[in-house]
This record gives sequence, C-alpha cells and structure tokens, in this order.
Amino acid sequence: MRRLSRRDVAVLGLAVLLLSAPPVKAESERSFRIGLLGAATVAEGIDAFVDQMRRLGYEEGRNLVLDRHLVETVERNAALAAELVARNPDVLLSSGANQVEALKRATASIPIVFAWVSDPVGLRLVESLARPGGNITGIANFNP
Repeated sequence: MRRLSRRDVAVLGLAVLLLSAPPVKAESERSFRIGLLGAATVAEGIDAFVDQMRRLGYEEGRNLVLDRHLVETVERNAALAAELVARNPDVLLSSGANQVEALKRATASIPIVFAWVSDPVGLRLVESLARPGGNITGIANFNP
C-alpha cells in the first residue's frame, strides 16, 4: 500500500473541510436585476432559464428581479428596450437580432447577452465572434 505524501494529506484535508463546511451566506444578499427582451417564440425557454438560475441560488422575489418583455411585432422593440434600460438592470438578455439591435440603440453601458442571432458580425452587433467588443456578447447560430 502506498504511503500518503504531505501534499495528498493536505488535499484530502482541504476536501473534507470544504465538504463539511456550511454554505457561506453573504452579509447582505444583493438582489440582481435582469432585463429580458425576446421574441414571443422563446417564452418556454424562459422557464428553463428561471429553473437554472434557481439551481444557482438566484430566486425571483428573493435575490433576483427578472423583467420579462416578449414581443410579437418588431415595432414594439424600441419602446420596450428603452423601458428595460430605464430600470437600470445589471444585465440585459435578448433573443433575436431585432431585439438585440433595439437594446444596442438604447444603451452602450449595460451588458447585453444574446442568443439566436444568426450573424451578429454581419449585422454589426459585435466586432467579431472572438472579440465582440463593446457591451454585447452572446451565442451565434448560423442557420442557413
């Protein structure tokens, strides 16, 4: 049988300590505000997002405010984007190129994270996929 080295004992001790320690609670639990502007077609995905946030320790009504705006027509994007920006969220989430464009016009300082944009570089939402620059980043889906 192999003898444990000092390093092995230290790592094992640290693991036991971390696993047995109670969860650390923040002195004052901060509430995070997320603004969401998306096409109405993504409504079902929001529930999955909220579930995952809960698993990560963020719950609506406790430490998370999720301002949801789902649009069915492009004409509403600008007004809803301005409304979300006025609430000064920590981050803006968006799906769809039209919604991201509206948020980009509404703010250059609040971080914007997008999904379901087929060509963010071609639409001039970001400088490049590797280095988006500015306050916008996200996941591109190149669907022909």
